[in-house]
Amino acid sequence: MHFLPPNAAQVYNRLAATFEQRFTKSPVEAATLQIGGCLVRLRTTTPLLRRQLLRPLACPVFDGAGATADFTVDLVDLAGRPLPDLPWLPQHTSAEQETSEYQEGPFLVTRHGDLLLTILNHEAGHTVGLVHDPAHWPLRHYKQSIFITLYQHLRRRGLHLIHASAIGLDGRAVLIAGQSGAGKTTTMLTCVAAGLQFLGDDTTLLQRTASSDIDVVALLSTLDVTDKTAAWFPELASFLSPLRSHTGKRQIILSEAYPSSMAARARVSAILAPEITDRTHTTLAPANRASLLSDLLFYSVDLQDVALARQHLEFLAQAVEQIPVYRLLLGSDRQQIPQVIAEILQRLSRW
Repeated sequence: MHFLPPNAAQVYNRLAATFEQRFTKSPVEAATLQIGGCLVRLRTTTPLLRRQLLRPLACPVFDGAGATADFTVDLVDLAGRPLPDLPWLPQHTSAEQETSEYQEGPFLVTRHGDLLLTILNHEAGHTVGLVHDPAHWPLRHYKQSIFITLYQHLRRRGLHLIHASAIGLDGRAVLIAGQSGAGKTTTMLTCVAAGLQFLGDDTTLLQRTASSDIDVVALLSTLDVTDKTAAWFPELASFLSPLRSHTGKRQIILSEAYPSSMAARARVSAILAPEITDRTHTTLAPANRASLLSDLLFYSVDLQDVALARQHLEFLAQAVEQIPVYRLLLGSDRQQIPQVIAEILQRLSRW
């Protein structure tokens, strides 16, 4: 007799029941994350997994009592046991993000390499997942798994990804947007080392406010750096992961290196497109909005869900039209860059 494989709903219900059984038997304090206007309840079956998940977060974290969450993420610690095989072939794969996806009705099943398997039920606002060996979680997986897991919910609630770094001062922020190698990470690290605030690197979240302004919202304090960039900041040496990403970069949790330089939210005052020059001093120049938008769309928009992609595209197009944009012509005197960024933020503080 031929038996059909279980459907996504059955697998989701099985995992949810597994979590509840373990959580009820040995309850672990839940955490509530404030990510922009969203409250996220995060529950785990072991304290170790809870600590590992909270380690890289740049958003405010509270205890789990008394808050009504917009969605919940429940994760089971498998310790050293491997993730189970799925009964279906993936519909989408990404070698860069090490993910495979299968969607069926309201359920999105995502496997993140050999580390994390999640099933999202977007109708219920709930994700349940299995985590392999969290004690040895590589830093690169925070951005490639935890961010993606949370973002699948956040993007349905008005938060949008932008491929840009974000630097803040006194409640204002600039986005540093550009292709890889343009100087985004070096610019951001130079500013943070000089006392400005970190809000995001590469995977930065934006949200429109009730007053139609646009805020940048912090989530992770992780970033990838090249050996050349890391050499300019010797204080980071002890925080760098020995492992490298597929691009050859090393990872770091910036909140551990600069704990007093984190911010949770700030109003976006400008978008800067960096360009490395052979000049000494850093200056600003007019930017082409269409060219900047083209780069942002290519690196920021996930096209697999048509409706969500359309919302994302429209949001980014409106943001580039609404926010002042400039070319940031980077000079060789890196110590001048924080001064230029601070002056931009102060000059546009009334914008």
